[in-house]
Amino acid sequence: MRLLATVLSFIFHPIFIIIYSFCFYFNIECFYNFLIEESAPNSYWVFLTLLLTMGVFFPLLSMLIMYKSKIITNFSIPIRRQRIPILLLVIVYYSMTYYVFRHWNNNLFHLFEPFLTFLFGGIVSLVIATIVTIKWKISLHALAISGFSGGMLGLLLISGEVYNLQEMMVYNTILLLLMGMVSYSRLVLKTHTYSQVIVGIILGFSIELSCVLFHISI
Repeated sequence: MRLLATVLSFIFHPIFIIIYSFCFYFNIECFYNFLIEESAPNSYWVFLTLLLTMGVFFPLLSMLIMYKSKIITNFSIPIRRQRIPILLLVIVYYSMTYYVFRHWNNNLFHLFEPFLTFLFGGIVSLVIATIVTIKWKISLHALAISGFSGGMLGLLLISGEVYNLQEMMVYNTILLLLMGMVSYSRLVLKTHTYSQVIVGIILGFSIELSCVLFHISI
C-alpha cells in the first residue's frame, strides 16, 4: 500500500498537474479548440513548451537551488515553513505564464479564454495555500488534484457542444477517483492529517470549479 501511495504521490505531484490539465483540455473536441487548431496549428506545442518551462522546469530548478542552499531539507518539503518560499516562487512563475497566455489569447480572438480561467484559478489556489501555510500545513497534493478535477469538470460544462463528450466524461470520472486515491495516499504516507487533506480537497475543487464556471479571471 505504501508503494502505491508513493507512486501516486510522485505521478500526481502538484508540479505536474498543470501539464496534465493542458493535455486534458486540448483533448476536448469543442468549437474553441477546433478554431485554435485551424487559426494557429502549431500553437499546441508552443503552449506546451511554455508550460513545461515555466510550470515545471523553473520550479524544479528553484527547488534544487533551495535544496543545495539548505533552504529546504528535501524535495517533498515536509516542513511547513520551508514551503513558503517555493510557493511564492511558483506563484511568480504561474503569474508570468498567465500573462503570456493572456497576451496570446488576445491575438487568438479570446479562443483560449476557458483555459485562462483555469490558470487563474490555480494562481488563486496557490495564493490562498500560501497564506494558510503561514500558520497551518495544508495538503498541496489534495489541493492540486482536486483543483484539476474541479477545473476540468467546469471546462466540460462550459464548452458547449463537445463531440467526444462520452470519452471526456470517462476521463473526468477517473479524475474524481484519482482525487480520492491521491488524497488517501497522503494519509497512508502519514504526511498529512485528515483535516489537512479535506481542506485541500475543498479549496482546490471549489476554487477551480468556480473560476471556470463563472469565467473569473483578470
